[in-house]
Amino acid sequence: MKTNNIATISFALLIMLSNACSNAVEETQDEIGKTDELFTITKNQYAEEKMELGEPELYLFEETVKANGQLIAAPEGMAEVNTHVSGIIKSINLMVGDYVKKGQILCSIEGNEIIMLQQEYQELSANLMSLKADYERIKILSKENISSQKEFLSTESAYKSALAKHAGLTSRLDLLNINPEKIAQGKISSTIQLVSPINGYISKQFCSLGQYVDSQKMLMEIVDTRKLQLKFYVFEKDILKLKNEQVVKFYSPDENDNTFMGKLIKIGKSINPETKTIECTASIHPNEDVNFVNGMFMMVEVVTSNIEMLALPDEAILKSGDDFHIMVKEKEDDSNYYFKQIKVNPGSAQNGYTAIELENKPTQVLIKGLYNLIVD
Repeated sequence: MKTNNIATISFALLIMLSNACSNAVEETQDEIGKTDELFTITKNQYAEEKMELGEPELYLFEETVKANGQLIAAPEGMAEVNTHVSGIIKSINLMVGDYVKKGQILCSIEGNEIIMLQQEYQELSANLMSLKADYERIKILSKENISSQKEFLSTESAYKSALAKHAGLTSRLDLLNINPEKIAQGKISSTIQLVSPINGYISKQFCSLGQYVDSQKMLMEIVDTRKLQLKFYVFEKDILKLKNEQVVKFYSPDENDNTFMGKLIKIGKSINPETKTIECTASIHPNEDVNFVNGMFMMVEVVTSNIEMLALPDEAILKSGDDFHIMVKEKEDDSNYYFKQIKVNPGSAQNGYTAIELENKPTQVLIKGLYNLIVD
C-alpha cells in the first residue's frame, strides 16, 4: 500500500516538473538567446524591435581643424557715416535695423558753419572772375612789354591762389552734398543732408534730434550683410594643414545642427604671440534664407583632407567592456535568425557613422534595433 502511494506521489511530481519546464520554454521563446556561440533572435522580436540588416559601406570621413570665429563685414561691406562740419541734428529719417540704399538720405544737419562755407564760396567765385580778367589783361600787356614782369607775376600768383582755394571749397561742398552751381545762383541753405555711401542695414546709431555734433563725429554705421566674411583663429600647431580654397564649415554654438559652408581665402602671415594663433578669413556661400549678423560668433571646422573608409552606423557597434563588436547574420530558420558576435576596431566617427577595420567584409550585419541586445 505504501509502495502505491510513493509511486503516485512521484508521478505527480514528474508531471508538475514537466509543466514547469514547458512554461519556461514558452516564456523564453520570444527572447534573445545565445546558443553555441550564436545569438538567437526570433523573427517576431526582429519585427517588433524594427531591426534591420545592412553591410559596411565606403564612407567619406573628413579630417578637420577646429577653431573659433566671428562674422565680420568685408572692408567694402561696412561704412561709417560722419559729418564734416559741426551743427545741430535737424532730422533723422531711419533707425537701427532699417535697410538703406546707396545715396538714400539718413539725416540732416543745420548750422552756421554750413552757411559760412557757402558764403565764402560765393564771394570767392565772384572775386575769381575779377582776378581772371586782370590776369588775362596783364598777360597780354606783359607780352607787349607794356607791363612789368613783376606786376605780371603778382597778378598771376593772386589769380592762381584764388583758383586753388576755389577748387578746395568746391571739394568741401561736394563732401557735404551741396551743389556749387546753386550757390553761384545765390541759393544758400543752412542745412545739409547726409546720405548712405553703401547698400546695407543700419547697425549703429549715435545721434538724436537737436543734438549738437562736431565735425568727424560718427553718426551711424551701416553693414552690408551680403558682404560678410568669416574671421577665425587657428592654433600654431595646425597652420601647416591649411591651404587656400579648402572647404570651411561653420555653425552657431547654440545651433550646431545647422551648418553653413564657406571657402578659405586668406591665411595670415603672423602669429599672435599671446594666443599662439593666426588669423584666417573664409568667404561665405550665398544663402538667402539666413539672417547673419555682423559680429556673430561661430564654431569653425576647416576640412583639411578626406579619407574613404568602411563604416557602419553608430548603432550597429556594441560596446562590451573595452571591446567593440558587431552582430553578423550566420543563418536563419523558420522562426529565428542566428548571429555571430565579431570583434571590431572602431575608427573615426562622423555624422552618425563609425569607421571599422575588418579582415573580411560581411554582407549581413545587424545595423538597427540593437539597443536591447546585451553581449558578453
